[in-house]
Amino acid sequence: MKNIIIEQLIYEVDTWKRLIVFIKNENLMRINRLNDIIKSINDKNVLFKIENFQVQFMMLEEIYFILNNEVIEQQNRLMLIRQKEYDIDLIQIIKQQQDIRVNLEKLINKINKIKADFFQEFSEKLYESCKIHNL
Repeated sequence: MKNIIIEQLIYEVDTWKRLIVFIKNENLMRINRLNDIIKSINDKNVLFKIENFQVQFMMLEEIYFILNNEVIEQQNRLMLIRQKEYDIDLIQIIKQQQDIRVNLEKLINKINKIKADFFQEFSEKLYESCKIHNL
């Protein structure tokens, strides 16, 4: 039974690693999009909003960097347990896994909020611009 639990925890960690790579790539795409917007807009209010989003995206990078390190540490612990080189109370390792899961869910919720704000802000600006220019 212990082996099945360890394998499930390892599977979850592998899933988290792929998710973090996806999050990093998506965040980079949003940063690049902001750079494209900066090149085409000179409105001070919009530039201020862009700067605000850039700060938020950079904060997200810091959060998932820390979370990625936690995931890697958890993976290393699990591999040692799997190889019988490290013995630990299974309840403790499950608790660590739950903590990481909660932190990852918080990160995803934060990302979704920022992403929704980002799309709403710049989609509305584009819509207004289209109306003004009768496009």
